[in-house]
Amino acid sequence: MSAQSLTQDAVRTLIGSNEGHQDSSFSPVCQIINIKNVTNKNDGNDRYRIILSDGVHYIQGMVATQLKHLMIDGSVKTHNIIRINEYMVNTVQAKKICIILNLDVIDTSPSEKIGEPVDIEKVGAINLMANSSNNNSSSSTASAAPIGPRITPISQLNMYQNRFTIKARVTSKGDIKTWSNAKGEGCLLSMEVLDASGSDIRITMFKEAVEKWNPYFHLGEVYTITGGRLKVANMQYNTCKSQFEMTIDVNTEIAKVEDSNEIKTQMFEFIKIGSLEEKEEKSYVDIIGIVQEVGEVQTLTSKRTGNELVKSDVTLIDDTGVQVRLTLWGTTASSAKEKLAGEPVVAFRRARVSDYGGKTLSGGDVFVEPDVPETEDIRRWWKSQGSRSAPVKSLSSSGGAGGKMDSFNDRKTIADIKNQHLGQNNEKGDYLTFKAHFTFLKKDKEGGAWYTACPNKEDPCRNRCKINQSTDGSYACDRCHGNFPTCDRKWIFSGTVADGMASTWVSVFDEQGQQLLGTTANAMFEQYESNQDEYDATFARGAFTEWVFKCRVKQEMVNDEPRIKTQVVRMEPVNYVTECRDMIAALERM
Repeated sequence: MSAQSLTQDAVRTLIGSNEGHQDSSFSPVCQIINIKNVTNKNDGNDRYRIILSDGVHYIQGMVATQLKHLMIDGSVKTHNIIRINEYMVNTVQAKKICIILNLDVIDTSPSEKIGEPVDIEKVGAINLMANSSNNNSSSSTASAAPIGPRITPISQLNMYQNRFTIKARVTSKGDIKTWSNAKGEGCLLSMEVLDASGSDIRITMFKEAVEKWNPYFHLGEVYTITGGRLKVANMQYNTCKSQFEMTIDVNTEIAKVEDSNEIKTQMFEFIKIGSLEEKEEKSYVDIIGIVQEVGEVQTLTSKRTGNELVKSDVTLIDDTGVQVRLTLWGTTASSAKEKLAGEPVVAFRRARVSDYGGKTLSGGDVFVEPDVPETEDIRRWWKSQGSRSAPVKSLSSSGGAGGKMDSFNDRKTIADIKNQHLGQNNEKGDYLTFKAHFTFLKKDKEGGAWYTACPNKEDPCRNRCKINQSTDGSYACDRCHGNFPTCDRKWIFSGTVADGMASTWVSVFDEQGQQLLGTTANAMFEQYESNQDEYDATFARGAFTEWVFKCRVKQEMVNDEPRIKTQVVRMEPVNYVTECRDMIAALERM
């Protein structure tokens, strides 16, 4: 291949490009005359320096991170002819560097350098381009100089830019997070911004920057940001389109600008709730639907950090007729009862998919009655038929004793425990709801069907931990190290339940034991030794009663053998009026 096949004056044009921008109509054909791997000492990532030639001149260049696999697998080699589809030119250490963002390999046959190209920097290319500019039409020279900073699209940001300016709208702003460790204390704040190109990026600030900029940034406002620092995004936690994350500090130049409506308020990529079953765990989705129910605010302690967490579960349904449970956290959870009341249409952006308790969602940015076409579509469906129809199914089952029962349509049978191998492939256990009756209650435990629990209602015991009686008659707790004159007794016993398909052993604990027997273990203990007949009669009254059970099924090792254990986590008496209505509705759908 000869020099005529390369784009004439390609290097001159490249080096004369405006910094940080490219002419989208210019896609030069050049030859790569050298490739060198330059590993970054800070992060250990491979990067590749190249030299581009048009047969007369050459220029230094770098390959963008997203293209490095072409170098690694040998798709691009020295002496290949390429077409440069996207590029940016930056100044690094007073030298012009061409950053290749997208390329096509045109010819792999050349085995040597074409022509005798020389370094464009050494032949005064800048002056040559200046002369070329002087020969342009008078209309070009007479044009007014641009006002304000030159804006770089988020999609064109790269690690080799020294200084850039983006113009973007704040689409998400998180809560301030604090930390304290051996190195000291601090805080951070993250937010996401969207620009006119439809790309978004996460921005994080720390300590003093949080104090300075947090009051300045407001959700939905548009800003220019100059002087941020880029790093490669951790895609495990970052769901923005940009492959980079930006850090700003107190010296970053930030200005609020007039909203010209060129930047969308939000970018959604909605999927239907009915298709959530196809999504992998830990993936992120955009969902929109009717909020049917908002659960009570609950608090729990993080096992990892020990911090108190606040959560609230909401139930969503869309025009597929499928429900899913989504968990909100923090201040969003605390205000959910008020903000999500009245069955509004709500969009959740980048909610995380989980397989815990069926298919569930967690987190995400919340948008009540968003200004998108899908809002009106779902509202119309809900008014015309959705609010009067029973859900087709629910993807989520409750995750514990405090969760609600599955719907009538999502109930299983006891036989499904074996047929569907429940509890065998999930370390946390599987949950199911079924209707059944007790056929046997095992009450003949020595000393009574209960255990002695620590009376301390505060952490870490919370009136649950088992304690033992000392020789002096007092009770000592190994967990809170307390010593008490008495204890609380909690129900714990097993029994068998049966439906029309099969039967199984279940474990019953205190809350469900009180429901079933109508008394506390403490009250029964007071007359246990003096009135054995009343003890027996109490259990007899509980036998052969019918309930709707929520159970957790989990495989455990017993004497080095795997056993399937079923624990009742919630039970409700059968409401026969509701039961008949649900059965009639199910028959009508057949």
